[in-house]
Amino acid sequence: MADLYQQAKLKYPILAKTNYVIVKTPDDGSGRKLEHFPPGEPGSKEFARPNQIPMNKFGLQLMGAVSADDVAGDIISHNLVKTDPFLKSRYNKFKSAVPKETMRQRYQFHVKNRGEKRSFEDWSKMTGFPELMRGYVFNQFNFQSEDDARQFYGDKQFDLLNEIKSYVTTAKKNSSATRKEMVTGKPRLLFRKDE
Repeated sequence: MADLYQQAKLKYPILAKTNYVIVKTPDDGSGRKLEHFPPGEPGSKEFARPNQIPMNKFGLQLMGAVSADDVAGDIISHNLVKTDPFLKSRYNKFKSAVPKETMRQRYQFHVKNRGEKRSFEDWSKMTGFPELMRGYVFNQFNFQSEDDARQFYGDKQFDLLNEIKSYVTTAKKNSSATRKEMVTGKPRLLFRKDE
């Protein structure tokens, strides 16, 4: 468990300063592999926060076979897209670029096939957009090529996701790159003169 977290930190430098409690629990038959818990979030009646994750800590509950990419994907898509300025900007642009009808179709799929009971708005915020972002950035949709991904998302969405993907594998948390915009269309670390 902790090994996966350490592997994720090595592959995704942006995770270096994160501090998560990782717990493994038996598969509950829900089809979920991971559950993300921010501080203060008790979970739901059905999916309660595990006792091993203190209420004042970030935590991940692993319930199935997961990879370091899955661990990184959950942390980044549920936490860092809210706190890292570069990720927040690109993620918000990505969400705006996704047609509402696309999200409604994905929501209906989740309702029919995964027992989704939350409102469309709650599902979009907590599951829909994070899942759609992870689908390419962390290859959770198993695309065979970048062309396949581009066809699935469309040019604008794909380009934004590609910027996110490049950034999370190169940027360090709170680096000067978070205060800079793109150079030649792709993120790269830019250092201040005093660094």
